[in-house]
Amino acid sequence: MQTKLLFLRRSLASFLLVLPTACHAVGQSAQAGRAVKPGLSQSGALLGALISIRRNDVATASKALMAATRSGAPEPLRELALLYALIDAKPEAARDVHRIATMQRNSPLAHFTLGTEEIAQGQWPGARAQFTPLMKGPHSVFNNLAASLVALTWYGQGERAKAVASLQESGRKPDDWLSRFLLMRVMAADNPSNPKLKPMFQAAARQIDAAPTVIQIWFIQFEAAWQNANEHSDKALSLLSRLRQRDASKIFAAGLTPEYLTLRPTGQEMAAEILMLYASALSEATSLAASGAQGPSIDPEALQLAKRYQSAVLGRALYLSPHLTLARLQLAQLQRDDAHLGDASVTLSAVTHDDPFYIAVALQKLDLALRREDTGAALNELKEVSAAFPKDVDFLTMRATLEMSLSQFGNALQHCNMALQRISPTDRRQGELLYCRGAAREKLGDRDAAGRDYNLALEHDPDNAGLLNNIGYGGILRQEAPEKSLALVRRAHELNPESSEANDSYGWGLMMVHGDVATALPLLTKAIEKHPDDPEIGYHLGVAYWYHGMEDEARTEWTRALDAKPDVATHDALTAALKGAPPPLGTRIITPHHAGRDARKSDPSKP
Repeated sequence: MQTKLLFLRRSLASFLLVLPTACHAVGQSAQAGRAVKPGLSQSGALLGALISIRRNDVATASKALMAATRSGAPEPLRELALLYALIDAKPEAARDVHRIATMQRNSPLAHFTLGTEEIAQGQWPGARAQFTPLMKGPHSVFNNLAASLVALTWYGQGERAKAVASLQESGRKPDDWLSRFLLMRVMAADNPSNPKLKPMFQAAARQIDAAPTVIQIWFIQFEAAWQNANEHSDKALSLLSRLRQRDASKIFAAGLTPEYLTLRPTGQEMAAEILMLYASALSEATSLAASGAQGPSIDPEALQLAKRYQSAVLGRALYLSPHLTLARLQLAQLQRDDAHLGDASVTLSAVTHDDPFYIAVALQKLDLALRREDTGAALNELKEVSAAFPKDVDFLTMRATLEMSLSQFGNALQHCNMALQRISPTDRRQGELLYCRGAAREKLGDRDAAGRDYNLALEHDPDNAGLLNNIGYGGILRQEAPEKSLALVRRAHELNPESSEANDSYGWGLMMVHGDVATALPLLTKAIEKHPDDPEIGYHLGVAYWYHGMEDEARTEWTRALDAKPDVATHDALTAALKGAPPPLGTRIITPHHAGRDARKSDPSKP
């Protein structure tokens, strides 16, 4: 269901339309180029910044932009330098944030940055002086945050009545979850028994499904804390139980208790909460802008820059409250999506095992480990997650799959059986689980049982290209029922002709079953184009080259595949091939150039 943050979406969409001018200014300034110091030119720094921004290299871009600001860069570039300094994880970037912000006193980002610095120092009037211009200043991503921040400064100063009045005077829109949350938070901090809160919570409950997931989690956790404070612990526990039953929030809510959220946070803690929730709203609005759901689609560079602003807001939330784990999860996800896996790991490393959100952290660490292809680390994190959800079929399936890749076949078989016991015979997951169980049984030496599982898997899901491909390819490798196996990979290719796995399996099957190199070669070439570092595809392509009379190309491909760290079986096959002993072709067609190398005949009537 789409959320109803329409005011924020429109505002963000308008703001995004002007963002590319900042990147354009980088290019324009780089072309202008002025000498500044011996051995350093502004044009060189700006060109380096532009290249780094294009490459999504935050640390290098931040360093290059910083060099440009020291030599008198124009205002749009100082703004960009401040943004990149805020999201750069390096300590030296953090030291430069204040310096650049004071240079940019009239920019919305500078006001936001200096205002959060004032909050960290407990200087609430100073923070208010920084945030007030954001309410009426130039259009920026902070306009819709400004009223909440100004009201927050009154709360931090101990003037709760003024905070409430400020929010009520700001013209809060019906779908503005941020100011609604802050208003109720301030009222609860002043008096948890305030009778006005009950109808406000009831109204919020009727609309909460329309809010982004993070806002849903935090709002329901807030209501649970309020119910608990008013001696309604049963209602508090019921709220959290319902949160755990939602697919989108069950991981986050796994460790939550009614006592987790205090009803009287410090001003600094509440400021961090507001920034975290605003970043969540920004994320949803950015996604909709990218899809074009709210009007014309936004320039990709502008969208990337919008995500930089989300990271900056989350970074300031953690600057104010380092233990705000839900903000860490959001920031790590942005870093992961930017392929900054190391930064994401550092962001999550501060979370301890006793944190209520640790299961969600473990799941993100699992994802990072899989992206690094560290299967062992992934399995360790998955054990944390599955311990909290011992009956969850998806986690059991994932665990079995990881155990298969680590040759823990007995454990994989056990978890496949556990998962199969928990789903109905018509469940769509039956096919893949039966295949996984069959693969485990095959590795444990029970070929007959494995074959039965493979057949059952195909009965349950006859048009699953992945199943067809895996079962057919396994049969080709084992040289079992070769025509049937080839038919399976052919069907997989028909269902998914762009899949590199399907192209590879079908190409290999054509050579190994029929000796059809001419048809196989373009399939394998297409497969390697999508996965140039896959050693198994490289081995197969080399065999096709070899039997096509392209021996030099074959050796080059095999050597490259050998350098790509293949598994043991592929390594042995590559080594044999490089010694001049590639596998023999099937029996229907033999390429004339190498017919003498194959012990079998080209006459298809002779096995």
